[in-house]
Amino acid sequence: MRPPICAVCRKRFDPSRSFWGGGGLLRFADYRPMSDRGPVGHPVGAEWFCRRHYGLAKSLTNRSLGEAMAVFRGRWWRAVALRLAVVLVALLAGAAAWNVTGAVELGAGTGLARARVSVGRLADLETDARGAVLAARWIETRATPTRNPLRILWQQLRYNVWTEGYDLVLWLEPPGEPLASPIFALYQSGSTVFLRVEYEGRNRVLDASFSAAELEAALEPYLTRPPLGEKVRLDFSGSP
Repeated sequence: MRPPICAVCRKRFDPSRSFWGGGGLLRFADYRPMSDRGPVGHPVGAEWFCRRHYGLAKSLTNRSLGEAMAVFRGRWWRAVALRLAVVLVALLAGAAAWNVTGAVELGAGTGLARARVSVGRLADLETDARGAVLAARWIETRATPTRNPLRILWQQLRYNVWTEGYDLVLWLEPPGEPLASPIFALYQSGSTVFLRVEYEGRNRVLDASFSAAELEAALEPYLTRPPLGEKVRLDFSGSP
């Protein structure tokens, strides 16, 4: 016969501790004594259960051992699913709470020298400080933190895994040494803005009331050079 090792948790125990309900060997509906199988082995339809699992197992002895173990497996999967659900709810609630905590502040653009477009219609162009201030004010006044935890997690995953497919990627940068002041990176897709503060490492997911095309159009008058291919008018009239 096998030593007293619980059929459910596979832990060895001492069945002699009956005072504390130390578990024991149970016979189920399909039990066959060892005499039917010879002098060695373990009885069919009998199994050891520790103190923790003995009570439920005893209530199932009118079933076969296989049916009883199926009940334990079902309870285990339900327990796992419940724990995963609790973790998921906590994760979603934490993500939403982190995202909505505090106002969206970019210092109204103070300390920014330029807005640089790396993805979008104005890619590889930059504005002067006025353009950076305008973009910062649009984010502060026309974008709010989203409360949808699924969108928050999706945007975090999207940024950290592949960082592609955005309508606009805009950098608001300070003058001189980049490490001297915060750098704000805006990744916009549709009406969603993923705001990253370098080098604090904090990310915010925002709902914007403007599109990437509208923001680019507002920045265009402040470009330090015209977009590639744009015609420059020359006046040859001779007037001063």
